[in-house]
Amino acid sequence: MMHSPFKSSLSSLKPYALAIKPYSKWAVLGLILIVSYQLWLSWPTLVLKSIQIQRDFNGQLSDLLYDIQEKREGALWTFSVVSLVYGILHSLGPGHGKVIVTTYLVAKPTQAKTSLIITILSSLLQALVAIAMVSVLLWLYKASMRDVHAKAESAMMVSYFCVLLFGVVMIYRSVKKLRKPHQCCHHHAPKFADNWKEIISLIFTIGIRPCTGAIMILLFANMVGVYWVGVLSALLMAFGTCLTTSTIAMMTLGGKKLSGRLFGDKHHHHNHSKSPHYLALAGGIILGLFGLLLLQSGDVAFSRVI
Repeated sequence: MMHSPFKSSLSSLKPYALAIKPYSKWAVLGLILIVSYQLWLSWPTLVLKSIQIQRDFNGQLSDLLYDIQEKREGALWTFSVVSLVYGILHSLGPGHGKVIVTTYLVAKPTQAKTSLIITILSSLLQALVAIAMVSVLLWLYKASMRDVHAKAESAMMVSYFCVLLFGVVMIYRSVKKLRKPHQCCHHHAPKFADNWKEIISLIFTIGIRPCTGAIMILLFANMVGVYWVGVLSALLMAFGTCLTTSTIAMMTLGGKKLSGRLFGDKHHHHNHSKSPHYLALAGGIILGLFGLLLLQSGDVAFSRVI
C-alpha cells in the first residue's frame, strides 16, 4: 500500500507539534499582552484623534441641517450617512457602556444571541431616552438648551448609580452562591430564562443614560425647524453605536472562548467548579468600582456616546 509523502512528512512533524503545544497558550498570552500594552500607550492619542474627528462630524451635521432646511438635493441622504458613521466612530471611543457590556460578558456565561440582545436594546434605549427627554422638555416645558443639558447630566448620574448598584448585586449573588454547598458534580450554565431580570437590569443601566450626541443634534434640528430630522439622526446614531458595540461583544465572547480552550483544565471539566462564581464576583467588584469612579468624576474621561 502506497503512502503519500505529504502524510509521511506530517507524521514526522507530529512529535514536534506535541512538544510545542504546551507553550502555545503562553505565546498567545504574550502576544495579547504586547498588543494590549501598545494599545495602552497609544490610547491618549487615539482619544484625542477621536475627539477631533467627532468635532468635524458635528460641524458637518450642523451644516447639513441648514442644507435640509433649504431643501437642497441630496442633503438628507448625506446627513443620514454622516449620522450613521458618526455613531460608529463616536462609539469607538472610551465609554461606560462598552466597559459594562464587556465586563458582564467576561464575568457571566452568556450566549452570542443574548449579548446581541443587550447591545441592540441598550443602544436603542439610549436614543429613545434622548428623544423623549428633549421632546418633553422642549415641547411640554419650553425648556432652554441649558435646562436640557442639566437634565441630561442628572440622567447620567442616575445611570452611574445604577452601574454601582448592578455591581453590588453581582457581588452579593456571587458570594451567596460561593457560600452555598454544591449539590451535584455537574455545573449547569444558566439559561436565558434564569437571568432575564439581570439582563433587563443591565440594558436599563446602560440605556438610561441618554445619548448626548443625539441630544445635541436634536437641539440643533429644533433650532432650524427640522426636528424630525434630528429624531432620524438619533436613531441612525443608535444603529451605528449598535454595530460597534455588537462587534466588540462578539470579539469579547470569541476571546473568552479562546482563553477557555487554551487555559481550561480538560481533566476536570466534569467536576463541579466555583470558578464561574469567582469570575462573576470579580466582575461585580470591577463594575462597582467603575460606578464609583463615574459618580466621582462625572464621566469626564469617557465618550459621550456609550
